[in-house]
Amino acid sequence: MLWILAALIKFSPIGLSPVASAAPAEVLIIRHAEKPPDDRGDHLSPRGFERATALPKIFTNDKRFCEFGPPEAIYAASPVRRKGSVRSIETVEPLAKHYGQTPIIKFTSAQFKQVAKEILTSEAFNGKSVLIAWTNDEIPKLAKAFGVVKPGGWPKEVFDRVWRIRYKNNSVSEFSNLPQKLLPGDTQD
Repeated sequence: MLWILAALIKFSPIGLSPVASAAPAEVLIIRHAEKPPDDRGDHLSPRGFERATALPKIFTNDKRFCEFGPPEAIYAASPVRRKGSVRSIETVEPLAKHYGQTPIIKFTSAQFKQVAKEILTSEAFNGKSVLIAWTNDEIPKLAKAFGVVKPGGWPKEVFDRVWRIRYKNNSVSEFSNLPQKLLPGDTQD
């Protein structure tokens, strides 16, 4: 009987979305940085590499994103195929290096439920910040897996936002769509 109760505590009534049992203080979700305009290749564009190189600035100095300290872990979507896109990984590599971390790349962008379950149930992230770089098509599903009811969409031309999900008492207490304000031409609101 106790195992049934434990299962109910860890999962929603329909058993699909994890409910935080040891919630992080916040989850920060970014899209991989800019890609080439023709969408060719699996790497970032020059502007994308510029954004990736600048990311440590906001996650170290911008109070909107470092209230709970540096990210305890940095996740990036793994390539779907053997020689698939590595843009999410390239986006977070400078940030991970800045913090002396290695990006966690064991989930593909379609495995949003699995990454959310891992983060929401890990004692290691309790009360900490976790950063995730993902693909725009899957970011809304990823946010829902983290408990956001109506995250909206992530437009394909947008690379300069941060979705911040904060937790209180093991449930979502705030969802914000914030500008990075990192490079010239970035949105300011």
